[in-house]
Amino acid sequence: MSSPGSLGVFLAGGRVILAADPSATLCFPLIEQHQINVASLVPPAVSLWLQAIHEWGSNAQLQSLQLLQVGGARLSATLAARIPAEIGCQLQQVFGMAEGVSELHPP
Repeated sequence: MSSPGSLGVFLAGGRVILAADPSATLCFPLIEQHQINVASLVPPAVSLWLQAIHEWGSNAQLQSLQLLQVGGARLSATLAARIPAEIGCQLQQVFGMAEGVSELHPP
């Protein structure tokens, strides 16, 4: 909810779309339908998204995505380098405990 999370989105007049799971089959159509520009994932979900893009041969449903926040665990340098090239957006790594203090770094 913080950093700025959903509270910041609401204060700025935006919408928050929640998915039941991080699968590409669920999230990619949501991103396209709602023109989502910021998404947040954990590193294993990033791997799933990259695998789906590779298998489907396209990231076309992600055209509106401008920023992908990744946190909750260490993101390998290899995966980090693939995000701008294959997902087509900037990466922001988020460090901190999910229950409290967080640290955000500029893209």
